[in-house]
This record gives sequence, structure tokens and C-alpha cells, in this order.
Amino acid sequence: MDTEMGQPTTHLEKLESEAAKVFAGMQDFIEVIDGEDGTYARQLLKYFKELIKSTSSVRDLLKKEQESWAEANASLKEEKDKVDREAHDKIANMIETLTNSAQSSLSNVIEKITESSHQNSENVKESTSSMTIKLEKLQESAESILTRMQDEALKERGENLQQSVENTITQLQDKEQIEKIDKL
Repeated sequence: MDTEMGQPTTHLEKLESEAAKVFAGMQDFIEVIDGEDGTYARQLLKYFKELIKSTSSVRDLLKKEQESWAEANASLKEEKDKVDREAHDKIANMIETLTNSAQSSLSNVIEKITESSHQNSENVKESTSSMTIKLEKLQESAESILTRMQDEALKERGENLQQSVENTITQLQDKEQIEKIDKL
């Protein structure tokens, strides 16, 4: 904004310089036509003097406006810097708080995992011991069942064999009797 505000001031200075040249030329013109009725020339000269004063007034107003803009820009920059610092401080505090919270949580989790791991290790030992005892009992039961099944199978085979022998004997006896009857 300062440079934009500086351009009109430079332009006005150029206009003022041109007006001064015209004013000087008008004075020469007035002197040339002064012998005649110089009222018109004097009015023109008066108009150019007013124009130069107006140009100077506008330039002064623009300089004041430019200074006002510079002050406003400086004030805005200070406010922006203040807001930036506050935001930076808040962000830094939030990051520190989050970091501390994360570290604390991580420490708690690690501690709980360590405790849980130790407890799990104890539980695994107890469970393994209990499982070994159960497996031994299961093996004994399986052996006992197998022995009983073998005994029952042998007993059943024996009974079947005995029945088969008895049947065979009965058949032989029946056959003998049939043969005896046939012989008679």
C-alpha cells in the first residue's frame, strides 16, 4: 500500500512541477501582454496559483493518508505478530501437553504389559503344570480303557469261540444222530 500511495505523490510532484513551469510561462505571457488589457492573463495566473495551491494541498493530504496507512500497517503487523506469538505459544503448550500425556500413557501401558506378561507367565506355568497332570490322567484312562476293551474283546472272542465250539459240537452230535437214525 505504501508504494501505491507513493505513486500518486510522485505524480502530484510532477504535476506541481509542470504547473510551476506553466506558471512561469504565464508570467512571461503576462509581461508580454501587460501593455494591453492584462485582466484575462491575470485571471489565468490567479487560476494557476490556485491550482498549484490545490495540488500542494492534495499532496499534503495524500502524505497524511500515506502516513496513516503506514501507521495502520505497523499496527496490523504488531497485532499479527502478537497473534502469531500467542498461537505459537498455544501450539507449543498443546504439543508439550500431548507429548507428556503420550509419554505417561505409554509408561502406564508398558507397566501394565510388563505386569500382565509376568502374570501370564505365571498362569502359563500353572496351566502347563495342570495340563501335564491332566494329560497323564488322560493317558492312564486311555490305557485303562484300552486294557478293558482288549479284555472285553478277548472275552467276547472267547465267548464266540466257545459258542462256535458248542455249535460245532451240537452240529456234530446232530449229524451223528442223523447217521444213527439213518443206519437204523
